Amino acid sequence: MSTLQVDAIKKTNGSVPTLADLSINHTGSIIQTVFAAGASSTKGFGSSTQYNSTTFADVDGSTLNITPSSTSSKIFILATNHVYVPDLSSNVWRGANINILRDSTIISQDTTTYGAGVLLEGDNDRIMWYSTRQIVDSPSTTSQITYKCQVATINNTHAVYLNRDSYGSGGHLMAMEIAG
Repeated sequence: MSTLQVDAIKKTNGSVPTLADLSINHTGSIIQTVFAAGASSTKGFGSSTQYNSTTFADVDGSTLNITPSSTSSKIFILATNHVYVPDLSSNVWRGANINILRDSTIISQDTTTYGAGVLLEGDNDRIMWYSTRQIVDSPSTTSQITYKCQVATINNTHAVYLNRDSYGSGGHLMAMEIAG
C-alpha cells in the first residue's frame, strides 16, 4: 500500500482547488451551513415584539445571509418560530401567517385564511406552539442572499408574539447550501 502525503495542494495560479477541480463529485453534499444569530448558543433569536397587523412584518432576529459557491447550488431553509397567542375579549380565530423570503421574494407563503391558528371560545384562553417550515430554494446565483421570516396576524383584532424572550427556546433559522 502506498501513502501520499503533502502539506498543501494548490492550482498553478496558487489558489486552493475546489472538489470539482479535483474531479470529485460532491453533488448533493452540504457544503456550508449558516444560522441566524441568537442571544446565546443554547437559545435562538427572540424579542418581546407584539405583532398585531394583517400586513406582513419582518420577524425580529430572523435574518441570515449566505453566499452560494455555485449557481447550481440549492439552499435548504429550515425555519422554526415559537408562536404565542394571548387571551382576547372576543371569540375569534387567532393565529399567525408566516412567510419565508429570499431577499424581497416570497419563496414560502402562508396563504390560508386561518394560517397557523386556532378558534378559542374562552375569553381568557391562550395558546403557544412551534411553527416549522422547510423549503429547498434554487437561487441560481453566487451573490450574497438574505433569507428572513415575516409574520402577519390572521385578523386585526388580536396580537401574536413570535419567539418571545420569556417563552420557549426562541426562533431558529438555518440555511444549508447543497452542491448542485
